[in-house]
Amino acid sequence: MSYQIDNTFTPGNGVELVFNLNSLSPLSRPSMIFDSSPRKKELIISQTTPKLLKTFTYDTLHLTALKNNDQNERIRLGIECKIKGFINNYELNKETKEEALLLEYKEKLQEVNIRSAFRIRPNNRYSIIAKVGCKNQEYYSGKHFKIFDISLTGLGLLIPNTPDRKTNPLIALEPGDTGIIGVILKEPGNEESVPEIKKLFNKIKIVRINKKFNPRYVLIGCQFKSWERNDEETLGSFIHKLQLHEIRHLQQL
Repeated sequence: MSYQIDNTFTPGNGVELVFNLNSLSPLSRPSMIFDSSPRKKELIISQTTPKLLKTFTYDTLHLTALKNNDQNERIRLGIECKIKGFINNYELNKETKEEALLLEYKEKLQEVNIRSAFRIRPNNRYSIIAKVGCKNQEYYSGKHFKIFDISLTGLGLLIPNTPDRKTNPLIALEPGDTGIIGVILKEPGNEESVPEIKKLFNKIKIVRINKKFNPRYVLIGCQFKSWERNDEETLGSFIHKLQLHEIRHLQQL
């Protein structure tokens, strides 16, 4: 099936704005297309909720929409773009004016996946134990770091912010450093007293370090290099169950 920008992003269609798609923490905001100008490579879309301000900064922006492929499966297509302007009173009709965004896009339509980048934090019922090997040293969760969050694309490590780096050499790592991680996923089994345990291994690369995360911890963002298919499915299933558990917990509040 051949997809074209002018028949994928048409007025009235619901879309998603995805900021920093390939980062460890992409941001997604829903919107709707008001108007299009293929000649100018411009689109006018509704302002998002929460509202995007002129001071908002980002590295990349993709406008995405869902379509059916030849197998009648839903896929997400996207184009890279940038915010060209903010419109305070865009006239939808004589009676209605809305806030809008003017986008300028690049003519390259591609399939994108934002669900794999969804990050979630482990809890007491769905917990994660990990060991990191880097620069001929081994580091253990609970002793050298804590697991902050995880997705199919990577995970965040909280490193105690100690003044003496020899106490925890992890704090001296830099973006670009690589290593190996072993992960143990623990989730409730059929009998709650007997947890189900699964072990996964992967190579990681440090892609960002936030030394000002908070006074107590440095946050290190790690990217998984590549999953074996079975391991990827195992982690995806774990994340899905953890999501459902969090949703049920929120519904009970």
